[in-house]
Amino acid sequence: MQRQIEMLQRQRQLLDSAVVNARTNAVTHAIDLTKGFYVHFSNGYNPMSHPEQSRQAETFLRGIMRKDAICSEFQGVDLFLSQYQMATESHASMRVFVHEIVVVNQDLSSKDNSIQILAKATARFRVSRTTLEKLFPRIIDDEELTQQLIGKEYAIQYDKVFHFKHGRVFQHESQVDFCNSMLEMAQNPFVAMKLLEASLMTKHGHLKLDSNIEEDMNQLDNTAL
Repeated sequence: MQRQIEMLQRQRQLLDSAVVNARTNAVTHAIDLTKGFYVHFSNGYNPMSHPEQSRQAETFLRGIMRKDAICSEFQGVDLFLSQYQMATESHASMRVFVHEIVVVNQDLSSKDNSIQILAKATARFRVSRTTLEKLFPRIIDDEELTQQLIGKEYAIQYDKVFHFKHGRVFQHESQVDFCNSMLEMAQNPFVAMKLLEASLMTKHGHLKLDSNIEEDMNQLDNTAL
């Protein structure tokens, strides 16, 4: 009887160890995929100007993100790509630098076998006339201000959380500090306020360019931000 108990205990230990190892490997894989995302999209996504780089980035993204992946303001990998494409094409340049990638909410996410990966990054943009026409449409009528802004850079500090399950992203969240970005670029609180009021960017950092993007239209589960 004692031998049977000891055997069952060893089997349980082996099973627990296998579960822990599988979880550790899954977390490591999710972190690696998140790093890969920021490598592929470090200069944005512009199929017209950089077709080969964009093709590789799109293939990578579709490989790690479910077709119906959801966030608070839209759903689908196609809209995710279109957001990056519009942000890239609407600026003279776009560069993304990731500072930290960590797993968060391990106790909560392990209950449903999901993995939440937080990436802290900075996106730097150079303003062009197209930027103001597309993303700040009410500003373009002020030619004096337009000329002051063209060529300037602004940086957005933003956090991104990818929710993984079975090795793919099924949900994502973002949080941006757009107010300070505009203030640092404008160096004038009144101009910064004017830019914020004219901007088509949501509080989560997405661009309200059509009816498919609506602030807080989707309710997310187990949010981290």
